[in-house]
Amino acid sequence: MVFDAEMSELYAKLASQHTHPDGPWLMMVNEVGKHGPSRVDVLDVATGMGEPASRIAAKYSWASVTATDSSADMVALAEVAAKEVPNMKVLQADAQKLPFPDETFDIVTCC
Repeated sequence: MVFDAEMSELYAKLASQHTHPDGPWLMMVNEVGKHGPSRVDVLDVATGMGEPASRIAAKYSWASVTATDSSADMVALAEVAAKEVPNMKVLQADAQKLPFPDETFDIVTCC
């Protein structure tokens, strides 16, 4: 499946379902919180529009968050979210061929 601009817009609408109180993004954010306040490196795979990566980075300044997605359109949306939080960076990367050595990250999220 190719994530073009139209697909990215549809994904963004559907992703809003993940934000409710029992949704997976809040659960992931809370789970990361259990590992602070010492520094942790978080990888968010298939970040889409930058969630939950941007929420994690905004809530926990002690977390260094790297968000990846294979779609250039989704990476562009995630980069907008990353502008709001200095401890988040965004990379275009295939989830099956991530460009990081083993054990680079303490926590990995994917939704």
